[in-house]
Amino acid sequence: MAGPVQWRLFTGSSHANETSKRRQFARCYGDLSKKVTSGTSRTVERTRQIIDRFCRGSVEELVSGMVEAKVLKKDDIEELERFVRGRR
Repeated sequence: MAGPVQWRLFTGSSHANETSKRRQFARCYGDLSKKVTSGTSRTVERTRQIIDRFCRGSVEELVSGMVEAKVLKKDDIEELERFVRGRR
């Protein structure tokens, strides 16, 4: 198995090039040492941003807009109502 020096010679990469690649990776993917958030919390955060941006922060405006646009059907609304009542 080749060591790091042999690998760099084989691939043609230099220490400066490797450092550049690490920086580029960090810019693209962020700091990997940061706490990883769950998919659910990211979804909630993004949903809140959408509501704030497009519905003036009003969930009621979001839902009423979806009803008016016929995105939500009567069954969907009833299901939402059962869900909300069950959470209280």
